[in-house]
Amino acid sequence: KLVEWNREAWLQEEIDRRNAEIVKHYRGTDRWRISGNRSLSRRGLAIVRELWKWREDRAARLNRPPRTILRDDLIVELAKRESAEPKHILAVRGLGYPRFRKLVPEISAAINRALALPDHECPKPRFRMHAPHLPLLVQFLYAALGSVCRRAGVSPGLVGSPNDVRTWLGFRLHEFDDGERPLLATGWRADLVGNLFDRLLSGREAIRIVDPLADDPFILFAVDPSDEKYTDVGRNNRGGQTAPQDFLEESEHE
Repeated sequence: KLVEWNREAWLQEEIDRRNAEIVKHYRGTDRWRISGNRSLSRRGLAIVRELWKWREDRAARLNRPPRTILRDDLIVELAKRESAEPKHILAVRGLGYPRFRKLVPEISAAINRALALPDHECPKPRFRMHAPHLPLLVQFLYAALGSVCRRAGVSPGLVGSPNDVRTWLGFRLHEFDDGERPLLATGWRADLVGNLFDRLLSGREAIRIVDPLADDPFILFAVDPSDEKYTDVGRNNRGGQTAPQDFLEESEHE
């Protein structure tokens, strides 16, 4: 199939990407960023980082998996409280068991290290997107991704997840930057869906329902952004203002 559909380059790209991810995992400086930390303040992120380092060191000494020392969700909960007081640590649901009590001094010390850091040494959040309408954009773009994948004969899960779409959206709207282009903005994924997302956001392409009972109910079609029947809709939804052209111009020059 890969040869028949001229997708051998996709396979090589996936192999290279997986190898790079393995190297990054063991050499990267951001391994401490665990699930659930996006809502934390910079100080909270510093606590996560210190607790993660402590957990890794203890797990290595005991030759145990790190998450058996302290679960990710408990680290996040401790970071939210931003307190090194033993009574506050033990008050976290799941940390009141006897096996954790002996760890409280070490946990408290790790949190204190984070609390003592100057503000400028605390990690910066990767995401700054807090607008309530952004999840709607993610859902819209992911629907487009699914439609394109079905037509291309590719599993949507292979191309990307809703979180990958969110990362791409944050990158394109300058709300997310970890120093690398997101998955959907590189290689064959950019050719398949990333460039389409650019056209959808800039108003050069649109999506509509053609058959609600079909396996693929959507159709994508080109749009002239200067067409009044489209700009009028945008103007009404933005209190009389038309869509800015900055994003369109940036997309065309990248």
